[in-house]
Parts: sequence; C-alpha cells; structure tokens
Amino acid sequence: DQLGQVTTIFWVPREMSGAVIGKQGSTLGAVREQAGVRIQFGQEEIKNMRPCSITGSLPNVISAQTLIHDLIVQEQQTKGLGGPDDMRIRTMDQTTKLLVPARSAGAIIGKAGMGLARIREDCSVKIEVLAQAQAPHWVEDRVVILQGALPNRKNAVASVLQLAFPPEEIMQATLKMLVSRGEAGAIIGKHGNTLKHLREQSGLSVQVQKDDILGERLVTSKGPMTSLLLVAQMILDSIVRPAPRPPDA
Repeated sequence: DQLGQVTTIFWVPREMSGAVIGKQGSTLGAVREQAGVRIQFGQEEIKNMRPCSITGSLPNVISAQTLIHDLIVQEQQTKGLGGPDDMRIRTMDQTTKLLVPARSAGAIIGKAGMGLARIREDCSVKIEVLAQAQAPHWVEDRVVILQGALPNRKNAVASVLQLAFPPEEIMQATLKMLVSRGEAGAIIGKHGNTLKHLREQSGLSVQVQKDDILGERLVTSKGPMTSLLLVAQMILDSIVRPAPRPPDA
C-alpha cells in the first residue's frame, strides 16, 4: 500500500494469545521492535481465534509472522499439544511446489546455480528446479520444489516469486502452487469458507482447479506482487491449519 506498507492478519488461537502477548505486552513489544512493524492484537474472537494485525514492509511483515509462529509452536510444545513429533511433521518436513514461467528459470537458478545457493542459505530450505523433461506436462512452466520449516518456506516462496517476475510485471504477477488433494480441501474449507476468507483478506481472486494432474491440483492467483505474496503466505498457513472462518452473515 502507501510507501510500500502492507497489512496482514495473523490469526492466533485464543489459548496461545498469552504466549504471543507476554507479561504486560513485553513479548509482543519485542516482536514489534525486532521485526520493525506495527502490531495490533484484537480483543474479538472468531472461531476461538484472535486477529493480530501486522503492518510494515513485506519482508518485515513476513519476519513478524515467523516470530509469532515460532512463539505459538514453542507454547504448543511446552503444553504438549500434539507432541514434538507432530510439530516436526507439521512445521518442518513439508514440501511446497510452485510453477514459474519457463523463461524465468534462469533468473531463479542464477549463474552456476548461485541463485539457488543464495535462497538455500538465506531461507534455510532445500530447493530444486526440475528440468522440463522431468515435468513435461507443464509446457510453459518449470516446477520449483521447496522443503523446510513453514516460516522458511514462506520466505523462499517470496524470494522465488520476486525473481520469477521482472519489475515491469510485478503489478500483474501470477502465483501457481501445486497441492495434494487433501491440501486442496484445506484451502477450500467447509462449504468453501476458507477459500472465501482468502479472497476477502487478500482482495484477489484465488482459484483451485477441480481436476488433478498426477494426483496434484493447481491453485492460482494473479495480481500485484505485494498482494500475491500475502496470498501465498495465507495459502501455506491454511494447509498447515485451516484458516479461521468468519461467521456467516
């Protein structure tokens, strides 16, 4: 938005609110200072979730989301909710697949693979760009595979998309994400409510293709890069845990 500022809502489970806020707001204050963002924690609840509004530059907003996510994971582990093994599966051993224009593959890979090496180092993820022959059914695109913790994959997705679209295309960039049938169900939600929530929060059209290809379904969105990156973050969050749904009007 103005001066490159974006605002996103990070939904926090009610029982985790204390861990995020901290004594007399000390933890939330530390997140504000460390990430360089403005944060407002709403009192209202929707489906036992409280909204945490984060405003700042996109990298800073993503940093704040990562810090809050880590606080929630720590609190869940402390309380024994789901157990360490469940946390490991949910936050670390997951894969994200993107489709990027074939013409952009070189910009992402970089000279002698330096682009991939930079993303691996900066985001702490495993990254692979499949050769065209490895996914011939995607004629105009190349498949990018990311593996790592959820916050790290979020940062890597942002890096890949920003490399995939040159400055003259950032106002009409495209997100293409391949997901499993189960993940597609989580993105759509009961009665389509989660998908509706994604569209309302981002202001963009988000589509989930009905037909699958080799067991995967394609999720797409198109719009300004800043909004598109927020859509990607919310989609990844909805796959890990269904996004909170606003009450029916």
